[in-house]
Amino acid sequence: MAGHSACLFWFADSETFLRLQWKECVVVPGSIHSSPSGQLPFLILPSTNDIIPLHKLHNLIVSKFEIPANPRATIFLNLVDTKIHSAWVYAHFLTDDFEKKVVPLLAVPAGFSALQYLVRYSHRAARKKELEKRFISGIRQDVIYQDAEEAFGALSTLLSNHTYFFGERYDQSPPSKHIGRFFDAGREPGLLDVAVFAYVFTAVATLDEKSKLSEMISKFENLNRHARSIYQKVYMA
Repeated sequence: MAGHSACLFWFADSETFLRLQWKECVVVPGSIHSSPSGQLPFLILPSTNDIIPLHKLHNLIVSKFEIPANPRATIFLNLVDTKIHSAWVYAHFLTDDFEKKVVPLLAVPAGFSALQYLVRYSHRAARKKELEKRFISGIRQDVIYQDAEEAFGALSTLLSNHTYFFGERYDQSPPSKHIGRFFDAGREPGLLDVAVFAYVFTAVATLDEKSKLSEMISKFENLNRHARSIYQKVYMA
């Protein structure tokens, strides 16, 4: 898989799941010039050399790894994809942390300062437009953060003192039939675990510890423990 630092969240989400399922997954630095579609990230399947662009990566994860539907997980994934995602976008792109923490992570081309400015702020403009579509009556920090705190609270209650949310068993057929390494016994992290990890870990790692989102997340010790557990399992093992 190839990408750059602007893909911070996407890598925390999809790279984590790919690493859990497919131990041979290797991430390398890349640029839009190395991408056939001009987009990052993209994935090259070693068995066929097929190139999977950004917009097809999620479908590949779901289809190739034959992840069964979990109705309960779907409900909570919706909370993550809406309420928590909105707070994450707001905190990273529409607060002072954008300049201090996010801009240094963006891939900005060398050249005139005016060009660099346009590239940097195109990211902010795109994210603001995304939130404007979601919040038709106006982007309000208090509403966004209140929704996110309620979602984190629900997830914290669901997780309780467990290691993972549901511990899906992804597949019970022989691993040789598939390209991935499947968990076939015991409690293991699933899609909800990876999604929550991606938002919690990247927010804690990127934002100022005194930011509203960081302080909010710090209230939920079990979600922080959960994120540390996923990180150690995937990236430190």
